Amino acid sequence: MGRFVLRNVRKAFGDVVIIPALDLDIDDGEFVVFVGPSGCGKSTALRLVAGLGAPSAGTIDWPRASHDAAGAPEREIGFVFQEPTLMPWATVFENVFLPLKFQIHADADINLRQRTPIFTTNNNVALINGWIGKKFLKNDALLIKVAVNDLLNQNVGFNRNVSSNFISQNTYTTIKRYGMLSVVWNFTKAGTPMPPQRN
Repeated sequence: MGRFVLRNVRKAFGDVVIIPALDLDIDDGEFVVFVGPSGCGKSTALRLVAGLGAPSAGTIDWPRASHDAAGAPEREIGFVFQEPTLMPWATVFENVFLPLKFQIHADADINLRQRTPIFTTNNNVALINGWIGKKFLKNDALLIKVAVNDLLNQNVGFNRNVSSNFISQNTYTTIKRYGMLSVVWNFTKAGTPMPPQRN
């Protein structure tokens, strides 16, 4: 993590002083634990060190860290949430995996039309549709999807049919490429299951 130094660090929210004055030196490789009663400023001090808040007074310095264009230290630091999980009903793995929990779907309808002496253009069409979705809430009851139909914008409203020696083609008005946002609620995963019936 690197060495960092707190000098006369003070933090107040209005008239309420959370950290009156704090001087602290922690060197690289040291293991330090903050112990104290609830509300004494442990989490607030850690947030200041992580850069998630600014002190009301004093300085927090990382002498060995590189600095960005604004002069702020580039902290090599990681932190976890104070609660054991983001969602109480999910396991640790499920909470960590949550940002990657997406659904991706695609389908295609490809129509190849051979050239003939009469129909000199083939007008091949590849209709590709796709959507990406993400599930939320308990038991993944809510699904939000963003879909795009006809990704290649090739739905030109053209159709050709071949039956024995008879060939016909027609054109028609159609909707080309378009996007759609969907919100799906799965009622089967909501609420508390009914308790088993007793005989």
